[in-house]
Amino acid sequence: MIADRPLLADAGAELVPRDGVAVATYWWGIAGPALLLLRAVIRLGPATWQAIRAPQSATTLAILALVMLLMAWFEGYRGFQRRVVPRVIARATLVANSGSILQRCLAPLVASDLVLVPRAALLRRWLLVVLIVVVVLLSHRLSAPWRGIVQSGVFAGMSWGLVSLLVLAARPHSVEPDRSPA
Repeated sequence: MIADRPLLADAGAELVPRDGVAVATYWWGIAGPALLLLRAVIRLGPATWQAIRAPQSATTLAILALVMLLMAWFEGYRGFQRRVVPRVIARATLVANSGSILQRCLAPLVASDLVLVPRAALLRRWLLVVLIVVVVLLSHRLSAPWRGIVQSGVFAGMSWGLVSLLVLAARPHSVEPDRSPA
């Protein structure tokens, strides 16, 4: 079981899936998180464009730009690119190279750490999913322009995360997880 094995320290070149089934499983594992991010980016894109184009004061535009930059940095770069993406790639590689048939079928969930992980990690991951849903529901209650500003920031972070996932997944041997303290 994958939960009993340590995660890959790094996704070295020798760990890149080579055979057809392993490559398909690897990309199946990457596709789950990538499609979730793509769905969010597509849904938030129009709201972001509307927030940018809406008539606003200079202060509101400055806040919008600041929120987008901060979310791109903290959510996109530090959150996704440095922490989440390397872990997704490492777990997709692990399940592609040595997973059972069930694990390979569940590769998107395995890569996202939503199944087949130790109980404490599983609880943290699912609590994070619930927290994200609650934040999304609460953001819908914000009035304009704040709702658009928040959604634009999330759009920036998720877009960065999607691009980094796809770029780094195409070259898994170059990914090194961030081991710095949070």
